[in-house]
Amino acid sequence: MGLAFHTKIMKKTGIINLIVLVLSISLYSQPKEQISLPKGGSEIKTQQSTKNINIYITKEQHVYFENQKLTFYCQISELLSKEFTNNQISPFDLSINILADNGVFYNVIDKVKTEIAKTNNKTIYYQTGVVENLSEGLKDVIPKSLYQINLFSRILTLQERSEMKKLNDSHNIPPPAPSYNYYYHLRSVLSDGSKKEEAKHLLEKLNYANIRLLSNQKIRYKGYDVAISDEKELESILKNHQIVLLHFDENIIYGDYIALKAIIKRITNKYHSKKQYDKISSILEIPAEQEIMHKEIELKL
Repeated sequence: MGLAFHTKIMKKTGIINLIVLVLSISLYSQPKEQISLPKGGSEIKTQQSTKNINIYITKEQHVYFENQKLTFYCQISELLSKEFTNNQISPFDLSINILADNGVFYNVIDKVKTEIAKTNNKTIYYQTGVVENLSEGLKDVIPKSLYQINLFSRILTLQERSEMKKLNDSHNIPPPAPSYNYYYHLRSVLSDGSKKEEAKHLLEKLNYANIRLLSNQKIRYKGYDVAISDEKELESILKNHQIVLLHFDENIIYGDYIALKAIIKRITNKYHSKKQYDKISSILEIPAEQEIMHKEIELKL
């Protein structure tokens, strides 16, 4: 009786261990072989001191933070926050790489970028070419998120608060006025629902245009469609405006997004290399969460 009972326990334990092993493999698996990266990037260089964080999106649209398979998008901002607090590093010390399959829907990428932006990260790298080689891609400044995680808000004692106030009072010298940059000003107000009027006044002063990336490898500009491969027409649009607001249809694929970004980068680089920054427009992406907010507050772009 005792031996039979012991044998049953051993069998159950073996089954439980097998289940745990299967779950571990599914949560910490290798996603690289399930990804065909888009083409169109160029050589990118990061500083030796930066730490690489890789976020993978497979052709089946599974999302991984390094080798950890995720269930919720919010896990991305949580895991990034842990990187900062546990390792005591700033967002500037991280190089965040997006390795996404060419055929995934762009709205998945948009949600991933929104979670990254919550941790006050501004720069990411879209990897292109070959998954095993992180030297080719496109560098990008991502839009601000409506919600920010305050990573370094340390709890202060009463004594520390008092000492901090004395220190601030002793150094209460107004900083010099920053040079005006309409791109960052607009980027800020469009991500803040309380600044609707400020956004409207700023837009009235700017020569801007709206373009929308469609699901048929075209963009819509002033009611007509332009192929994303029509570099001459795209350059004309960019030359005629200070800033271009880029919107997205729901069903576009990531490969088309990267193709458009690569062409825009090639066009703008022609002018930037000659220091003709005022001759070509800046591109400001409008992510899905901002479009929803703009509709709610009735801000028409």
